Amino acid sequence: MNKIFAKIKLVLVLVIIAIIGFIACKKEPDKVGISIRPEEDVVNVLFYDTTSIIAYSVLEDSVRTDETKISLLGSYLDPVFGKTTANIYTQIRLSENGYDFGDNPVLDSLVLSMDYNGYYGDTNTQLQIKIYQLSESMFKDSVYYSIHTIPNEGVELANLSFYPKPTQPVAVGDDTIPAQLRIQMSEEFGNALLNASSSVYLDNESFQEFFKGFYMASEAVSSEGSILYFDLLSTQSKMVIYYRNDEQDSLQFTFVINDNCARFMNYNHYEYIDADPDFKAQVLNGGTSLGDQQLFLQAMGGVKTFIKFPHIKSLMANGRVAVNEAKFVINDVKETEDYPPPGRLVVVGINEEGKNYILPDQFEFYYGGFYDTTNNQVIFRITRYIQSILEEDAQDFGLYLFIVNASLVANRQIVNGPIPNPPIPYSKRLKLNLTYTPVE
Repeated sequence: MNKIFAKIKLVLVLVIIAIIGFIACKKEPDKVGISIRPEEDVVNVLFYDTTSIIAYSVLEDSVRTDETKISLLGSYLDPVFGKTTANIYTQIRLSENGYDFGDNPVLDSLVLSMDYNGYYGDTNTQLQIKIYQLSESMFKDSVYYSIHTIPNEGVELANLSFYPKPTQPVAVGDDTIPAQLRIQMSEEFGNALLNASSSVYLDNESFQEFFKGFYMASEAVSSEGSILYFDLLSTQSKMVIYYRNDEQDSLQFTFVINDNCARFMNYNHYEYIDADPDFKAQVLNGGTSLGDQQLFLQAMGGVKTFIKFPHIKSLMANGRVAVNEAKFVINDVKETEDYPPPGRLVVVGINEEGKNYILPDQFEFYYGGFYDTTNNQVIFRITRYIQSILEEDAQDFGLYLFIVNASLVANRQIVNGPIPNPPIPYSKRLKLNLTYTPVE
């Protein structure tokens, strides 16, 4: 019995030691740094928040948009960024190989439905969507970016003007289903499907040779507007042909959109011809000094911001330093009802070839980038990055700031620059907050 109690006691002691060790090793975000100094050295810890920052916004080349789960469609006219549209290219597939429509099939209707997954902008503005048949094939193993296009036949398969209702359930027959956009396709297209040779329906390879896919085009709005998010991989996203034949009434066949379909999105910002003059002066005309005032971010292959700390090495004027914490802070993030800020931003490094690389801090739990709704700010802890560019022979090519998941969201954001004029409080500016310790 004593041996049993001794074993239990040993186990309890080990558990307590493990808990104490875990607590001792757990880092507080505000205490993370390259070098955590002992308590007796706390008087040597210095704080600095007036680091010079070069910041200005530039155009993004494009973003990859193929094979995404969420697809964007629609148009908005922003008072600062101007006009933007999102268009979809996608294949459709047979739900069943070798299907036979029977003798003398007669079309009742052909309906394309797409399952809503959110929106961005003002849904009280009417949108117009036109659908065309592609004249060239898409390929599942190809890479497509937001600037890509594929030729189409130029004949409308559908033309729908509507007010989006992305949160309102839809009644279909006797059923009520989650919100979806339902588009009535043309009779000509429906009859072309019904009357196609039986060889077209042997398999998907044959069908996609016959019908290469859809181009869903958004007409540009003249005011406000919205970008709609659709889950094309949902079972509710499909095209259904309703018909009858000599044997039966009320028949139907489903064409599906799934992971085997090639698909991508095309985004058009119309060269920002309708953008605000201050935006054009900085982003289009290279007015980099205007970034001192305000900065711009836009998803969908739109706009990113260049960041650099040109005089950061002055911290080492009297010798090396150990960076305890470096917080890059975007303050005074503004919200609007129709154009809320993105949920998360990201900063990446730039190498000597001008290519992006992931910062070492991004793998740490304290990295950040999330929008803080309470303090209206976004904080990045980039301690390891700042320490790395303080090395004697290190070169600093700067950072890029942009919106996370820029292929899949339509958000845009305007933030204060580092030296606004007229001046505003430091608490509302773009800043780098440094806590560091001189190393003897």
